[in-house]
Amino acid sequence: MAPTSETNGSGNRQDGSTERCVLDSEEKRDVIRDILTEGSQHTLSNNHDAILNGGNEQANTMNNETNDQDESPVIDIHINNVVCTFNLRCHINLKRVAMEGSNVEYRREHGILNMKLRRPRVTANITSSGKVTCTGSTSEAEAKVAARRVARLLQKLGFNVRFSNYRVVNVLGTCILPFGIKLHNFSNQHPGEASYEPELHPGATYRIKPLKATLKIFSTGSITITAPCVANIGLAIEHIYPLVSEFQMEARVESSKQRLKQKRAQHSDFARNGFHEENDDEEEELEFDEEDEYDSEFEESFDSDVIIMPAKAGKGKKRTLPKNELDASDKQKSIVASPKRVKVSHPSYRTAGGVVLTCGENDVGQLGLGADVAEKMRVSCVTIPEPVKQVCAGGMHTVCLTLTGKVFTFGCNDEGALGRDTSEEDSDTVPGLVEGLSNVVQVSAGDSHTAALTEDGRVFAWGNFRDANGLIGLTKKGIEKKPIEMLPDAVVVKISSGSDHLVCLTDLGEIYTQGCAEQGQLGRIAECFSARGGRHGLETILNAGLVRCRKFKTRKMAKFSDIWTGQYMTFAQEKETGDIYAWGLNNYYQLGFGDMENRFLPERVQSFCAMGRQWQTISGGQHHAIALDSDGKVYTLGRADYGRLGLGEGCGEKSEPTLVESLKSETCVDVAAGGCVSFAVTKVGKVFSWGMGTNKQLGLGSEDDAWVPTEVTGKQLENRASLMVSSGGQHTALLAKNVTVGTVP
Repeated sequence: MAPTSETNGSGNRQDGSTERCVLDSEEKRDVIRDILTEGSQHTLSNNHDAILNGGNEQANTMNNETNDQDESPVIDIHINNVVCTFNLRCHINLKRVAMEGSNVEYRREHGILNMKLRRPRVTANITSSGKVTCTGSTSEAEAKVAARRVARLLQKLGFNVRFSNYRVVNVLGTCILPFGIKLHNFSNQHPGEASYEPELHPGATYRIKPLKATLKIFSTGSITITAPCVANIGLAIEHIYPLVSEFQMEARVESSKQRLKQKRAQHSDFARNGFHEENDDEEEELEFDEEDEYDSEFEESFDSDVIIMPAKAGKGKKRTLPKNELDASDKQKSIVASPKRVKVSHPSYRTAGGVVLTCGENDVGQLGLGADVAEKMRVSCVTIPEPVKQVCAGGMHTVCLTLTGKVFTFGCNDEGALGRDTSEEDSDTVPGLVEGLSNVVQVSAGDSHTAALTEDGRVFAWGNFRDANGLIGLTKKGIEKKPIEMLPDAVVVKISSGSDHLVCLTDLGEIYTQGCAEQGQLGRIAECFSARGGRHGLETILNAGLVRCRKFKTRKMAKFSDIWTGQYMTFAQEKETGDIYAWGLNNYYQLGFGDMENRFLPERVQSFCAMGRQWQTISGGQHHAIALDSDGKVYTLGRADYGRLGLGEGCGEKSEPTLVESLKSETCVDVAAGGCVSFAVTKVGKVFSWGMGTNKQLGLGSEDDAWVPTEVTGKQLENRASLMVSSGGQHTALLAKNVTVGTVP
C-alpha cells in the first residue's frame, strides 16, 4: 500500500505549518525522467513505478485490489532543514560586518561570520570571499527569501553585492511510518542499497542513487532522509514505502507497552478510590523481543523510585534515576518523590505594581500596541487589565507579570513563546492571558521561550530553544506551545533566561541549566559536546542538569545566592563570599576575563572579585555586560561599538568592570542590557539609555546612537516614576508607577 500526501504544489501546507512534501503526477514523472536520463541504471520497483505513473494498467490493478481495503495512510513528511548556498561576487570585510551589523558573531579562528535572521529563522555563514551558506529554513521558498535578505543586509552596509549562483544543496526531512520494521530482514533482502550494523548505529542506511538520497530507517518506523531537494525527499519515501512494508513487524494483540499503560491506569484508579490491589505474586514479567525497540527511553515502576531499563540493557536490570537527568516532558514527578513545597522568596522578586510602557520595532506585535502600529520612538502605554509588577522583553515578544500572579504575553508566537492560542487574527499583537498558571512570582524570556516561577518553587516553561543550525526544541519532544513543568524534583527560588538557555537557582543554592550549549552558557557541557550534546544527544542539553562548581582555594562545592544571564552567557554569585563566577561567550571580554576564550565551565571572575564591591545585579547583552553595585553605581564591560558601554565616543573594549562616569552622581536601583543597548533606572524613577539607536529601542525619539547615558523622556513618563526596564532584540519595555506632582517616589 503506497502512502498518500496532501499539500499545495510548492510543498508548503496551506495552514503555514511545517512543510509536507508532495508533487503531482506530472511533476513526479518529470523528475524521475530527468534523473534516469542522466545514465543511471538503477531500477525502481514495479510498485514504485505504479505510484509514479498512476495511469498504467498496473496502477489500475492495484487500485482495484485495494478498493475493498482501508484507505492508504497519509504520511506526513516534515522538512526540518534546507541548506542553500549563493555567492555575493565581492569581497566581504567580516570584521566590519561584525562591528556594524546586528545579530552577528565573528569567529576569527574559522574565518567565518555567523549572521542570524529572525524572520525567517535562518543562520547564514559568510566568508570573506563572498560565499554564503544558509541553514535552518523549513522550505525551499523560505530559504531563498532568507538568502536574498542576507544579501540586502550586506548591501545596506555598503558592500557591492550581486546575488548569484543560488542553489539548494541539501534538505533534511523526517517521517514516521505507521508500523515497525524488521531491519535485519530488510537489509538482507537489499544488500546492494542497504547496510545495517546495529553495534554501531540503531538504524539501517539505505541509499537511492538516482535521487541522490540517503535514508536512515529505524525499527520503530521512523525515517530520516537527506536529499538535494524537497522533491527528492517525497520521491524517496514513495520509493521506500513498498519495500519496507514487506517487512512489517507483526502487530501484537496487546503490546508490552500497552499493558504497562493499562497497569498504570489501574493503579491510578485504585489510589483515587482509597484501596489497593494485592496481586504482586501474579504480576506478569514484561517480555520484549530483540527487535521490539520502542522509542521510550525508560519505563516507570510502581513499587519504588526506580526505572526499568529497556530490554537491550538486560531483563530485570534497575537503577536509580539521577536527579540531573530529569525531563519534564516525561512527567517524571511520579518517579522521584516531589520535595516538600513551601512558599519561596528571593530578593529579586518585585512587589510594586505599575503600568507597562514600550518602544522600538513592532513588526510582530512585540510592543503590545496592536497590528496597526509599526514602531514607536518614544515609550507608549500598553493596556493590561491589572497592575503589573515585572516585565520581560524577549527576542521578539514581551511577558508581563501582574500583582495577582497572572502572566500576559504578546509578540511573535511562531514557536510558542506566548504560551497561548493566537489563531485569531492579530491576537498576538495585544496582551493575552496565559492560562493554566497561578501564583507566579517571577518570569523570564529568551529569544523564543518563556519561563514562569510559582510561589511554591515550581518552574513552568514554553516555546523553543535554537542553536546555530536551527530549532532544537524545548524538550526532547520539540516545541512546547503550552506551559509544562521543567524541574519537578527541586524547589526553585529564581529563574533567568538567555537567548536560548534557561538557568534555575534552587533553595539549596544549586544551579540547573538547559538549552543551547554552543558558547558554553550551560556551564556543564564540555566544548566537544556543546553542539547538540555531541554523541550523547539532545537529552544532555535539554534535560535540566546540575552545574558543578568548586570554591576558590577551598575547592569545596560552591553554593550560590543569585544568578543572571546575557544572551550567550551566565553569571552567578557565590553565597558565602559574594564572588562572581561566569561562563559562556567571551569573545569581547564580556565575562570579565582578560582573554577572548569562551568558558564552558564556571570560573571565578577575578576582575569582579578584585574590586571589593557587593554586586547587586548583572545583565548581559550580546557582546557586553552591565553591573550594579550596592552603592547604586553602574559599571560596564565588553564590546564598545555604538556606545553600548556608555563611556563616551572613541572608547575601546573593556575586559573588566568600568565605572560609567556620567552616572556617578546618580543612585541606580536597576540596570538592563539588550543586544547593543544599555539602560539604568535611578532611585528617583529616572531611566537612562545608551547604545545603538537603529531599532528605536532607546526611547530617545531618534535613531542616532547614544554614546553616553541619556535620560528617557516623553509624555507617557510625565508624573510617572520608572521601576524597572528590560530590553529585547528590537524593543524595550519599562515598568512605571504613577506619582503625585512634587513628591519623591
